[in-house]
Amino acid sequence: MPLRLPPWEHQMLAGQVDGDFSSTLKADKTCLTAWPDVGDTQWGGSTCLAMKWSSLCGRNFIKYMSAWDDQAAATNPAWMSERLLERKPISASLDNNVTVTTAWLDDHDVAAESEKAGRIINNITIAVPHRGIPAAARNVQNDLLQPEDLHDGGSYSIHASVASFALNALCVNAKEEELAPLIYTNWPNAIPMEEGSKSVNWWPILGFPEGTNTNNKTVLDDVFGWKDETEDHSRARPIFLKYPKAGNTIANHTQVPYELGDRPEVYLLGKAPDNTTKDYFLCSMKAGITTSCTTRYNASSGGQSLEAVCDDANGKHSDDSAIQPLRSTGDRTALVGWRDLGFNLLNSLSLNNGVFDGDASTARIFTQLQLTEPKLNKTLPSPAEALLSMTTCTVLDLTQNFPFQPFSPTSASDFTTPQMQYFNASVRVAQYMSGGEKSYQKALLVVLALTLLINIFILIYFAVLLRIKLITDLCEPLVLFVLGYHSPPADGLFQGRPQEGPQKRDMTVEWIVKRKGEQLVVVGMGERDGELEGEGRGSGGVGGWFRMRRRGGDRGEDREEGSPEGLRP
Repeated sequence: MPLRLPPWEHQMLAGQVDGDFSSTLKADKTCLTAWPDVGDTQWGGSTCLAMKWSSLCGRNFIKYMSAWDDQAAATNPAWMSERLLERKPISASLDNNVTVTTAWLDDHDVAAESEKAGRIINNITIAVPHRGIPAAARNVQNDLLQPEDLHDGGSYSIHASVASFALNALCVNAKEEELAPLIYTNWPNAIPMEEGSKSVNWWPILGFPEGTNTNNKTVLDDVFGWKDETEDHSRARPIFLKYPKAGNTIANHTQVPYELGDRPEVYLLGKAPDNTTKDYFLCSMKAGITTSCTTRYNASSGGQSLEAVCDDANGKHSDDSAIQPLRSTGDRTALVGWRDLGFNLLNSLSLNNGVFDGDASTARIFTQLQLTEPKLNKTLPSPAEALLSMTTCTVLDLTQNFPFQPFSPTSASDFTTPQMQYFNASVRVAQYMSGGEKSYQKALLVVLALTLLINIFILIYFAVLLRIKLITDLCEPLVLFVLGYHSPPADGLFQGRPQEGPQKRDMTVEWIVKRKGEQLVVVGMGERDGELEGEGRGSGGVGGWFRMRRRGGDRGEDREEGSPEGLRP
């Protein structure tokens, strides 16, 4: 009986939720629950996150980069393309046993956008699947048959209509003079920094005193949507301490007060090493929530996978289970609180070490990806793709119990304790079933039905109509033993010496089975031409004789012969 995939079935599933995105802002506190208390109340949480993300996010970046090796380029795979939707999707690992695959959101044409802006524009957005689906699938309330329930032989798939995280990275090439209004050391009122080793703590606390604003207009304002603080605090321009030297990156750590409206982005300024280009490149990163994608989860004895499924190039949802996205209002609303998490990420990966010319390894590898032409490199990822491969781990690590429908009326204050939240899904569980999987295979049922009917007819014909009895097989050793036991001593094979048993000379005697009256007996071949009482040629019943030659012959085999008038075995 083979494993078979039944049709998709609509089902309401439930999972545990424990707050909205604001709960992730407590990441520095929750991280410490897995650490011993060392009394570091000020920096303990951020240090914990830095250690954790340097491993998780760094590993994602290394894995993504390794996919673009020279061996892969030599085979010229289809995903090494200049078109974004055809390129290799960004993947990650969840809990070390679930492969996570993101999906591209929007097909940004680098060449077209660069031509319009007059500079190289690398704008990419991805959807990250909801990481709470694997836990919901194993919730006992949903009563789903797990692979281990079928002795590791089954599998199931879930297509969930839930929200997904949207991560965006926008990288723009700019000349040195274009960035001058954003570089603090170029300002006439800049406070000089006495010691470069103290730059991380000095900047921006001491170098950016209260009353300083970021109202320096730039040619990049329209690209990033920057505005003066007096107009919109959340769109204030970032300020960098200095120009990073080649092969280094510097993060923007300036911010306006939360109560005035904080910006949702984190910024990174870098320059390619070895003077491969005179331009710098400036990247912004932000996170939001999208309801235009679904989450697909597959579990089997061979492994687990979690992936985001979004609309294709024609605007059609490519999910074959007929489940549709939520498509709520407020799609892709930027999450302001993620900015602090982004800063922690950049610090943990040493992407801010350019402040003191740290020459970090990650920064050098990353800056080597800077685009020098208005098109995607076929053999290397772009800076935006690389940044997204790093930032994916932040939402995967922190959103275990994130709501499945974040735009519901439920607010963060309602989550004083974990709650169960329901969501629409299509479920397909592979089980042991009979029958074919393809529609044309149903035609074989006609053949099977005819075979059954023919067998029933034959059974009735022989057993009822003809009433044929079973025939005893005289060749079976047990039957021959019984015949020999009942053979009379006078006519038997041993000539009146049954108590002595067979002798060596008896083994050379050929024997036959003959009928004596109503009884079959075993006699020597000497009786073949004679007639026993009540027997004659052509008599009814078994009749004739049944002969087995002695052992011997050229090859020591048992040879059989039969009279035309007798029975042959």
